[in-house]
Amino acid sequence: MRRYLWLLLILGLQSALAAPPAVPQMAVLEDAQHSETLASIQQPDRQALFKPFDKGFSGGYSRSVFWFRLSLAQTDTLRARDDHWLLEIQPPYLDDLRLYLPDPRAPGGYKEVRGGDLLPLNERPYAYRSTVFRLPPEALQGGELYLRLHTSSSSLLIAKLWKQEDFQSAKISEYGAFGLYYGLLLTLILLMLWQGLWRKDRLFRAFLLYAGGIMLFMLGANGLASQFILPQHPWVGHYWTQYGSFLMYASGAYFYRLVLQIDARTPWLNRCYKLIQYSHLLLLPTPALGLYVEAAGLAVSLTLLMIALGTVRSISLWRAGNRAAGLLILAHFASLMGALSAGLALLGWLPGDLWLVHGFQIGSLASILACAQVMVWRVRAMERQWRDEQLRALGFERQSRIEQQARRAQADFISLLSHEVRTPLAMIDGAVQSLQLMADTHHPEVQQRHSRIRRGVRRINDLLEHFLHSERLDEPDLRITPQWLECQAFCNQLIQDQHLAQHVQLHVATPSVYADPQLTAIALGNLLSNAGKYSAAGQPIELHLTRQGDWFCCEVNDRGGGITDAHLPHIFQRFYRVPGGGDVDGSGLGLYMVRRIAELHGGQVNAEPRDGGGMCFKLLLPYPEEANP
Repeated sequence: MRRYLWLLLILGLQSALAAPPAVPQMAVLEDAQHSETLASIQQPDRQALFKPFDKGFSGGYSRSVFWFRLSLAQTDTLRARDDHWLLEIQPPYLDDLRLYLPDPRAPGGYKEVRGGDLLPLNERPYAYRSTVFRLPPEALQGGELYLRLHTSSSSLLIAKLWKQEDFQSAKISEYGAFGLYYGLLLTLILLMLWQGLWRKDRLFRAFLLYAGGIMLFMLGANGLASQFILPQHPWVGHYWTQYGSFLMYASGAYFYRLVLQIDARTPWLNRCYKLIQYSHLLLLPTPALGLYVEAAGLAVSLTLLMIALGTVRSISLWRAGNRAAGLLILAHFASLMGALSAGLALLGWLPGDLWLVHGFQIGSLASILACAQVMVWRVRAMERQWRDEQLRALGFERQSRIEQQARRAQADFISLLSHEVRTPLAMIDGAVQSLQLMADTHHPEVQQRHSRIRRGVRRINDLLEHFLHSERLDEPDLRITPQWLECQAFCNQLIQDQHLAQHVQLHVATPSVYADPQLTAIALGNLLSNAGKYSAAGQPIELHLTRQGDWFCCEVNDRGGGITDAHLPHIFQRFYRVPGGGDVDGSGLGLYMVRRIAELHGGQVNAEPRDGGGMCFKLLLPYPEEANP
């Protein structure tokens, strides 16, 4: 960046040390009706209507024709007849320029020479980005020249007289400055493209659109598109500037809306920026319709409003502690100064001057450099965030490995415990059954003690089964194998296995269900087992199987004591048991396994109190239409 600034400084000094151009004395006559001719404006009454001006002329966005009278006789530097002089007319985007040079041999005593951006480069008086007329020595002695201007853009006109050698020397520095300007813009664009963040961050895409829009517009506005890109197709360069201005303004509104964090939290600002952005896009057809003069004035006014609102917004962000807001203030201040000077000149409120005309170009460069620094900070913040996320991901991965190791150790322990305990439990249960057969049946206390031992054995076996099922359900690679099950037969077998045939009232309203048979048997078995444990003696358990839209619903109703609202949110958690369960056997895993099985199927389970007491548990499993048997 420092090298660019040093080169710009050197070029600026070189340009300042070069011989300055002469400025002819000028006066202007506005022809709103397009009725004037060279002969008519030379009449004494029309000559009196010419208005002199000291600096460049600015007629704003107007459809009028402007006639200029250039007085050369009083310019001291023009006295050398043998010098070759050039008349430079800026800016480059003027459509139709006609210079009338004194020539006794021509009709009316003047020869017409045409210029403007609608002429191909090889047909212009001088091969240059703007219009340059060659002045023959005899034209300098006549004292006055006339220039006619008619353009579809802003009627700005700055005229300068150069010696040919001085002009060529000054333009070398000028093109060098242009090269640095566009090289800097292109470097910023390539750096942002190289980062690749535009693929996932729309702020970077907006910055690329804005920087690209500025570069393309300036190529047209500076006449470089017509000179170097398509010199034989002047209409491309002509419309390049007009369409490029709207695209640049629209992309600028889009970028600043994002970088200033203007969204739903700032509704009126959001509406203003969107209105400005879409207004510029809606103005795109106006050049083709011949309405650019009216549209351009509106576009410049909207842009000045947008920059003013952005300045206020950036100050607000700075007060709120936003680090980047200071640079955004600088960016908007530079844009405001440049756009305000250029905008007022384009609108005809300030006289035309190259510094004013190029004010927007200078301001936009300073603005884009400040915004580029904001984007650099954003890149660094994203890199820090990425590193933090990587560290967190490594931490999560390490913690996951630790948990998996602990889970594997727990599963191995439970498997070992189940294998080592079940054999002696089976021996105990078999021994107790033998003792029951040999015991004296006239002593009920002996039988009662035998039954208590067998219930304890069954309880330990049930606990082991629950632990094994729970560990299996928590395995990350567990896959279900659903198939169509015939509901009536499936539930009858399940009720018999649970020894609840005399307590369950079965109601089947759907013929089949699409589910994993083993896991579904575990889930329904746990629901029926819970209902049997907590229901009052002699109270029936209701099992309803229905289809509710796209769901298979298994509803288990009991007439137990119910569950209070304070415990309902926790009953499906692992190892959770409702306090006050008394001597009811349980491991706190049954309902947890029901929930896991429902989740594995893509379903859900819920519980709610019943009217009149008891609970209603609903197991919902998806019922796929495309898999009908």
